[in-house]
Amino acid sequence: MMELHRKDAAVVYAYVIDMRRYLDEGEFVTAASGTVTPVSDPEMAIRRMEYDADGIALWLTGGQDELRYTVEIIARTNMRRTWRLRFAIITHGDAAPAEIIDITVEQIADAVGAGVGPILALAPASLTFPATAVGETSAARTVDVLNVGSDTVSLRSIAPSGAFSFKSNAQGRVAPGESFTLTVRFTPTRTGTVYGSIVIDGNTSVTLPLSGRGT
Repeated sequence: MMELHRKDAAVVYAYVIDMRRYLDEGEFVTAASGTVTPVSDPEMAIRRMEYDADGIALWLTGGQDELRYTVEIIARTNMRRTWRLRFAIITHGDAAPAEIIDITVEQIADAVGAGVGPILALAPASLTFPATAVGETSAARTVDVLNVGSDTVSLRSIAPSGAFSFKSNAQGRVAPGESFTLTVRFTPTRTGTVYGSIVIDGNTSVTLPLSGRGT
């Protein structure tokens, strides 16, 4: 089973997912994306996600007490296999760590990827910008957005939030196995940690978590 641990204060839930028991020798994650439901609660969100040869780490913030949230992660590997990881958490505010329940891990597509529909994954899975002076703009960082599913992705919108801007070479449709690039910059308007995201929406959707620190 997965190894998930609450590692921080009540407002930040950090989890480490050990993928070594599922992947073949020499196989590792090359792209990932994550969602949290219910989406009607904007306070619970994935703020950061990273992956390496051993697994996936993610940080969530917010949430209402005694409410169940479902976290779903899509992971693509160098062997072109796609995995879906899903677990639920129930938050308890400051009183106790969040409960972790209903953990499932399944391979949903091999290299052919037939029958899984359109699925987007991100490489890297989030961006964290270095300290940047208020009113200044950071150096650009890029993210590849990959269609790891079996059907073409039809894009409707790409929308940023927070103190972040982007440019994209997206053409409106992304065939299976193809990708496009987001070029993202951070322009803080206040000091301290700033969170934001870029939501890519269409016949499927994915959210790129963004963070940075204004100085």
